[in-house]
Amino acid sequence: MKKILRSNVFMALFMVFMLPFTTWSAVHIVNVQNNFFSPSNINNVQIGDVIRWVWVSGVHTTTSTTIPAGAAAWDSPITSGSPTFEYTVTVAGSYNYVCTPHAGMGMVGSFSVSAGSTLSVSPSNQNVSAMAGSTMFTVTSNSSWTATSNQPWCTVTPSGTGNGTITANYTANPATTTRVATITVSVSGLPSQTVTVTQAGAAATLSVAPSNQNVAATAGSTMFTVTSNSNWTASSNQTWCTVTSSGSGNGNITANYAENTSVTSRVATITVIASGAANQTVTVTQEGAAATLSVDPPNHNVSPMAGSVVFMVTSNTNWTAQSNSDWCVTNTEGTGNAELIADYAENETYEVRVAELVITVDGLPPQTVTVTQDASTVSVNNIPAGSFQLFPNPAQQTINISFDNNIGKEVQLTIAQMDGRIVMDTPLTTSKIRTIDISELPSGTYIVSVISGDKPHRQILVKAR
Repeated sequence: MKKILRSNVFMALFMVFMLPFTTWSAVHIVNVQNNFFSPSNINNVQIGDVIRWVWVSGVHTTTSTTIPAGAAAWDSPITSGSPTFEYTVTVAGSYNYVCTPHAGMGMVGSFSVSAGSTLSVSPSNQNVSAMAGSTMFTVTSNSSWTATSNQPWCTVTPSGTGNGTITANYTANPATTTRVATITVSVSGLPSQTVTVTQAGAAATLSVAPSNQNVAATAGSTMFTVTSNSNWTASSNQTWCTVTSSGSGNGNITANYAENTSVTSRVATITVIASGAANQTVTVTQEGAAATLSVDPPNHNVSPMAGSVVFMVTSNTNWTAQSNSDWCVTNTEGTGNAELIADYAENETYEVRVAELVITVDGLPPQTVTVTQDASTVSVNNIPAGSFQLFPNPAQQTINISFDNNIGKEVQLTIAQMDGRIVMDTPLTTSKIRTIDISELPSGTYIVSVISGDKPHRQILVKAR
């Protein structure tokens, strides 16, 4: 039975020492038997490892003698009744122990403890401003170490040995957002340590250039340059000028403008906004169009009666109008496209007359239109006596016309309203009395004209109900 137990113990000891070394805590087994510890000396102990004494035979103790300062002493029996004892190593150095009953017989043992690789980095984070600069981290280690940064804007001390410092140099942060660089510190055989540099965002900046763009009256586009480290929006206060609505960082604003048909220059103000920065305003100044002027029609033919006519003025600016005749007056000024109304008096003369209306725009040749008024057709003095007679007068349904001998045999008969508008026009022979149906004419006063050759003869006709 004892042989089987011993065989199992030795097999366990062999397997333990054959295990590959890891960074985890190890258990070192010391076999306790008559007059010796086996093994009596262990050199590969690390802090955190466990020394386990295992009873094989006899009555023994494991009792510390000389140990490093700060280490805990121990004294434990190793017998069949107390077959094991474990000691966890917390301090590096050399440890000596004995079996108290058999120390004189040379039953002594020892083990050496190395500190093993250690690594710590502090603080875990350094908060820094948006300006370029440097900051430091403290490395506590007993080994060689390396350090790397995951951001190009933050460079670090690449390596060191033992206790030391890492200097992190960082560039200015041009953006308004916070950014973070992670620094990884590594020691072979140990988990890596990470610390961070957290850099504040810069204050928002915004500028727009140039302050103004002068453009022609024709439709087109122009550009402004935005310099910023933030998101921005742009808006125009005029519907004829539209702009790029938003952007981020440095960029351009395209301003599209419509044609200016007015002779007056106009200005659109563009406002650019970035949160945290002062608003910026720039302008598009569009020159006015060349002045234009046309008047239609060039002439109005009107009857001898008083009335009014309308000319259409087409222009893109202010204009004035003036008549050269006191019998024809008009509105003296206007703006843009508008009506020019000419009021004319009755022509009581026997001659056609013409009024000239002159329309003027600064910088352009004046435009002239005319009102041509017929000679008067209503004049007792203009009716040759004895040429023809009308009866009855007033009339209702028909009129009779008789001609004297001094009028030709073929005449042209016209009946016109008092405003000159002809309502009947027919040829007649003068050999006898002619009856004319006027039942369709509205009641009122008419001018009856008999034209023989080129000589007119006229009389007034009253149409009764």
